[in-house]
Amino acid sequence: MKRRNHVRRHLRFPILMLLALLCSMPAVLAASRHSALPPETAVVEPEIPETEHQDTGTGETAAPPEQPEPSQPETPDEPETAEPETPQQPLSAEALFSTCLFIGDSRTVGLMEYGGMNGATFFSSVGMSAFSVFDTTVKVSGYGETTLEALLQSRQFERIHLMLGINELGYDLDAAAKQYAQVLEKIQALRPEATIYLGANLHVDADRSARDAIYNNDRLNRLNDKIAALADGEHVIYLDVNQLFDDATGALRSDLTGDGTHVYGSVYQDWSRWLVDAMQ
Repeated sequence: MKRRNHVRRHLRFPILMLLALLCSMPAVLAASRHSALPPETAVVEPEIPETEHQDTGTGETAAPPEQPEPSQPETPDEPETAEPETPQQPLSAEALFSTCLFIGDSRTVGLMEYGGMNGATFFSSVGMSAFSVFDTTVKVSGYGETTLEALLQSRQFERIHLMLGINELGYDLDAAAKQYAQVLEKIQALRPEATIYLGANLHVDADRSARDAIYNNDRLNRLNDKIAALADGEHVIYLDVNQLFDDATGALRSDLTGDGTHVYGSVYQDWSRWLVDAMQ
C-alpha cells in the first residue's frame, strides 16, 4: 500500500511538467511565428549623388554641365503715348504780311494803297506784265528804286504772291502762259525756299466782258486755267479770289467797280482779309 502511494507521487511530477509544457506551447508558437516575419521595410529616399567630374579621355575632367538659368517672362512693351499736338495758333495779319512779297499790276497797286497790309513788301506798277516784270524798275518802300531780281537777292521772303495776266490778254494766250511760266521759274531759282502763290486774274464785269473782244471773262478764264496748271498745291499754290467778288454769272459784280475792271478802294480790305485766311 505504501509502495503504491510512492509510485503515484513519482508519476505526478512528470504529469505536471507535461501539462505545464502543453500550456506554454501556444505562447512559444506565437513567439516563434512573430520572429519569423520579415522586419518592416523602411522607405529610404535616394540620395542625390554629387556630380562628379567626368573623365573626357584626355586626362582632363569635364566641368559639370551648367544649369540653364530660368528664362524670364517677356515683358510686353508699353505702347508709347503720343503727346497731343498743340493746335497751331493762326498768325496775325501783320505777322503774315511781314513775310510776303506781292508782285503785280494795277490791282496789286490797289492792294498796296487800300488793303491795309502793314508789313508787306510790294513790287507793283500799273501796266506790269509777265513780259516786263524783270525789266522794270520800281520804287519799293525800304529799298528805293530796284529791279525784281535785285529785290529777291537782297531779302529772303517766305511767301511770294504773283498776280499778273490781264495785261497779257492782247497776246496769244499760249505765249502769255509760257512767259508766265518762265517768270515763275526765275523766281523759284532766286528764292527756292519760298512758297509762291499764283493769284487768279480778277474778272471784269458783265458789261465790259460782253463788248470787249480782248478783255473779257472767257479769255481771262482760259488764261487763269493755264496759270492754275502751274501750281503743285504745296510749293506753288493757286489762289482764286473771284469767288469773293463774282455775281451769279461769273462776272465781277457791277456794284463793286466803277470802270468794269478795278474794284473800289473800299473793297481791297475784303481782299486783304481773304488773303490772310488763305495763307493760314
